[in-house]
Amino acid sequence: MLVGKGEIGAFTSSVLDLRDDDNAQDVVVVVLESPKHGQLVIPPGNTPIHKFRLDDIKNGVLHYNHDGSDTQGDAILFQFNDGYYFENILFHIKVSEKINGGLQLVLNSAVWVPEGGMLQISSRLLQSRAFGAADSEILYTITSERPKYGEVVLLAPMSADGPADSWQRLPDGRFATPTTSFTQKDIDEGLVWYRHSGSHSQGRDSFSFQISSATTTQAPQDRHMFNIGILPNHPGAPQLSPGASLHMTALEDRMTVIGSHYLSFVDAESPSEKIVYNVTVPLQSHEGTLEHKERPRSPVMYFTQSDINQGNIMYRPPRAAPHMREIMDFSFTGLPETVNFFFTVSDGEFTTAEMPFTIHLLSNDQQPPVFQITAPFLEVTQGGRTPIGMQLTVSDSDTAPEDLLYELVETPRYGVLLKSEDGIQTPMSAGDTFTYEDINRNALQYVHDGSGTTEDSMEIAVTDGITSTTTLVKIVISLANDNGPRLVPGCLLSITVASKSSAIITRTNLAYMDKNSQDSRIRIQLISLPMYGVLTKAKSGQAAEELSEFSFFTMEDINSRKIKYSTITETDDQALTDFFHFTVYNADNDRLDNQIFTVIITAVDRSLPMISSREQSSISALKVEEGGRISLSSRDLLPLDYVTLGPRLRIHIVTGPKFGYLENIKNGGRTSLGGQIGSDSSFPIQDIIENYIYYVQNVHDSVEPTVDYFSFFMTDGSSQSEVHNVTIIIEGKNDEPPQIFLLPVSVQDNAGAVIRNTCLSVQDIDTPDNELIFHVTKTPLYGNLRRRQFYSEPLDNGRILLQGSYFTYQDVLDELIVYIPEGGTTHSDEFRFSLSDGRYTESGRLQFNIEPQRKASPRMAVNRGLQISAGSTAIITEKNLKGTDIDSDDEKLQYDIKKDPAVGQLLISKNSNLLPISVKGPITSFTQSDINKGYVQYKHKKGESGGSFALKFDVVDTEDNALIDQSFYISILEDKQPPSITANKGLTLDENSWKKITTQQLSATDQDSEPRELLFHITRQPSLGRLEHVGSPGIKISSFSQADIESRSIQYIHTSTEEKHADDFTFTVSDGVNEVSQTFYITINKVDDSLPVVQNSGMRVQEGVRKTITEFELKAVDADTEQGKIGYVDYRDQ
Repeated sequence: MLVGKGEIGAFTSSVLDLRDDDNAQDVVVVVLESPKHGQLVIPPGNTPIHKFRLDDIKNGVLHYNHDGSDTQGDAILFQFNDGYYFENILFHIKVSEKINGGLQLVLNSAVWVPEGGMLQISSRLLQSRAFGAADSEILYTITSERPKYGEVVLLAPMSADGPADSWQRLPDGRFATPTTSFTQKDIDEGLVWYRHSGSHSQGRDSFSFQISSATTTQAPQDRHMFNIGILPNHPGAPQLSPGASLHMTALEDRMTVIGSHYLSFVDAESPSEKIVYNVTVPLQSHEGTLEHKERPRSPVMYFTQSDINQGNIMYRPPRAAPHMREIMDFSFTGLPETVNFFFTVSDGEFTTAEMPFTIHLLSNDQQPPVFQITAPFLEVTQGGRTPIGMQLTVSDSDTAPEDLLYELVETPRYGVLLKSEDGIQTPMSAGDTFTYEDINRNALQYVHDGSGTTEDSMEIAVTDGITSTTTLVKIVISLANDNGPRLVPGCLLSITVASKSSAIITRTNLAYMDKNSQDSRIRIQLISLPMYGVLTKAKSGQAAEELSEFSFFTMEDINSRKIKYSTITETDDQALTDFFHFTVYNADNDRLDNQIFTVIITAVDRSLPMISSREQSSISALKVEEGGRISLSSRDLLPLDYVTLGPRLRIHIVTGPKFGYLENIKNGGRTSLGGQIGSDSSFPIQDIIENYIYYVQNVHDSVEPTVDYFSFFMTDGSSQSEVHNVTIIIEGKNDEPPQIFLLPVSVQDNAGAVIRNTCLSVQDIDTPDNELIFHVTKTPLYGNLRRRQFYSEPLDNGRILLQGSYFTYQDVLDELIVYIPEGGTTHSDEFRFSLSDGRYTESGRLQFNIEPQRKASPRMAVNRGLQISAGSTAIITEKNLKGTDIDSDDEKLQYDIKKDPAVGQLLISKNSNLLPISVKGPITSFTQSDINKGYVQYKHKKGESGGSFALKFDVVDTEDNALIDQSFYISILEDKQPPSITANKGLTLDENSWKKITTQQLSATDQDSEPRELLFHITRQPSLGRLEHVGSPGIKISSFSQADIESRSIQYIHTSTEEKHADDFTFTVSDGVNEVSQTFYITINKVDDSLPVVQNSGMRVQEGVRKTITEFELKAVDADTEQGKIGYVDYRDQ
């Protein structure tokens, strides 16, 4: 329950839902332990209540009355029983400031930052709430007491060819700008940072701020102080590792390891076991204990960085009260939201200042859902589509999956997310929601818009009703090969089929083209088969052939209507989504991979007897000019037979156009149809016949669509046709003027500079770059513009551009345009130009800032260090380490190794061989060019220790100017998480048969391992059959990988003649470091395939005497039939 300080909260079934199906009237709820900061009452009385019944909750008469004390939480222990059984429930109450729209500062934690470094101010450090206000409406304003030794900045990625304005570009490619105000949303999105200037700061800095909200008339609250500790950068002293936050979140129901990403100091001169932490102010006894794994329940006062790296230092929550231990071992009841211990760090020579380590306490009812895949991504081809499902797998310790709700926070920029419901696919907008069931039934699909982008993304949140988590799903787009097959514009790659029926796949559903191949030479190979139906190929004069895995059909087969999908399952009231994967080949065997066709199986019979789906091919594509409109006539949409059916037919719009809309101009007005909120989605067929229906193309600003489509079906009120699709070809026109963005070009005296798109940038979405023409209207006064033929040529090799000369924007992108000063004492120059796209003309002026040549030492542009998993190898790129020099070529900068990393090895690729780089030689250095080309690697062997290590080096330019004593930090993340088995449902098959094991029956995942690295080792083989790899039939295997399961390469073959009907095998799953073990169960269905065996010994009997025939004279045995079911039939002639 959430209740304001000093206020009353009602108990309802939404916060406490107690049920008893057989004798609810007998249930009595007893308060075993009363709340400490309030009381249970039934108004209007104020007498504390210690016993009540279920009806008191149902009728809403029971209330909790808070006493107004300065507390953040309370708890009540209930016991309810019906006279036969009892159960205890611990009920949590969260107490906040009065819930009247006021502001509340929830978190304001002190932080530490290395001297000269930067620190992100996250929501774990600074957080406010205002009831009824969104995070974007909560404003922090820095008052007159600003930071003295640094500044608060907003840090964000920004397009490299866009204008920077007041933003300063950082070496890592991000942009920063100082700020005096920011919102809670800025904090949540990681945009707010503190940047230390590097000056002497006496160990601390701070700034004051006020909080205000757009939803309340309250004046800003009193000033608050945000404190920042500065760790001095003494040479040789332990330094705080980059990324170590000194903050950690602990869960209530378990012990939490303090990892190196929370607490890590490094010293270039000392190994991790020599870096010692001294706890100066320990946790109080009721706040929990800090322990060493090998000495549990004993508070630890000293430990080393090596202990941290090996996961030996842990936080143990305080024990729950004795009467609560049957419910939980630990409890945060009565504790604040954070606790701290203080410590110093020493390497034996230097000791740091005392600083705090903050532990944020997260109770069981506050634990948010967790996305199992930390960096989800999709792969799709240009203009294609792909389902989204397992990428959004979520675990929540206190919420069932079906109770989770997903929300599309930010839509894709270059595509759309479609949701299938009852056979209709609807585009989703920001704020739309979907459920776990939607994910399970493959109801979500991403569809790319066909543009030339290589990546896209969308943001998705999941909530359990109390807390929420957000993830960014990245989408990798494979561009279509100009020399290979391509998807036909407007092709849906989907079809709608009624349950227990079939449909022919036409060009509207599936169509590919190739400029060098006829349709008969464009082949489609099935990579996986549909689950709820079968694909068949018609043959002249023969029965249709069922298509199998890896079989082919051609586009000519599609044109000839030979390919059919038939459902093999029946659905009651919920539409199913089926799909199959395929690859497309042309005549030259160029291929287009990862194609997906979607089948929506509806539960409703959508066949209209008088309307045949064969007429679908007669609906042709329409053409409209960009920004124009076109009438939709019956000739365009409907065959003649449909028109004659009369006014009883209505047309229903299923999916509206994406880049325009349909309108009905009947009665002189204009009514939008389908795809818009509040719009009607149906109209009589007579409106089509009388030319009242129009398509209007209106979405073309800042986007250049080439194709649009909508889908519809027809109904007579009792039945309906299948869904038809109409393709609209949009003919582009030049209606967007070019936009020019300019920044001064920095030029070294007598050196010259290349004019790049970072300084001269043009945006014109409807004109190719090579058709954007620059006309030089005024040449530079103190230098020359030149155009080189190739970008690799020297700067002075180009042709001089005189007044009246032309060049294109493509020349700028290809780095062919250069400026070379002619000498002199001037400090600036410029040239003027006009830019034309064939219709519009813009003018501009590009300025050159000429700096005198001077000798200078190199400097580090990027030194972000390296973070890799234990036992792996990583390439050191310019994103990790990059030097720059203003008076020499950056690529010729040389890194001279002065100290090797304590663990692992630095390597360089020479003539396809990997050679060590070491201070011991023979190779002791490498260049920036080696880094840019990906030749420099760091290798950490499995079994070597983890932690953070420093590589020391000097940077020297071609004139022997040096930047000395630089450190490059390498952090090793040890793999402590075992693989997770996500599916182990067993296998069912018939006797003497075989069946493949798929990811539906057995699957595992590991956040640090690829599928091929997850190995299943069989520790106990099945006794009634064997496991095989499809590539080696007849050979029993003892191990296989997750990739083998995903490729459907593992199968179980039943071989035993025994009449046993249960088999199993035991296995372990290993990622190379950790492993888990389980048993896979196999159910074998009985098949009656054995004949009875008869033993007939005959018998002797005396004349006139009766004798019983026993099993000694006549006996039948059947291996797969019970004795009582074996019958004897007398066939004697009657």
